[in-house]
Amino acid sequence: MLTACAGSRTEETIASAPAPVIERQIEVRTVCPSEVTAPIAAKPIVPEGAVIEGNASGMGWLGDELAWASGLADRLSDAREACK
Repeated sequence: MLTACAGSRTEETIASAPAPVIERQIEVRTVCPSEVTAPIAAKPIVPEGAVIEGNASGMGWLGDELAWASGLADRLSDAREACK
């Protein structure tokens, strides 16, 4: 054994440190984009005496478009309720 090592040897045992404690905090927050929280514009009102005419395919497309827009408005309304 080297003399330097022999002189530095101690008889005390070093106690092992306790196991580290890891603390985790999880926070869940609902964050809604401004597009969801912005006021929804009112549906346009069909004026009295308005006439909507078109061929079958055009009127079918118009009906599909109105149903699609209504579905989006419903989704947006549901999203706004979830953000409260």
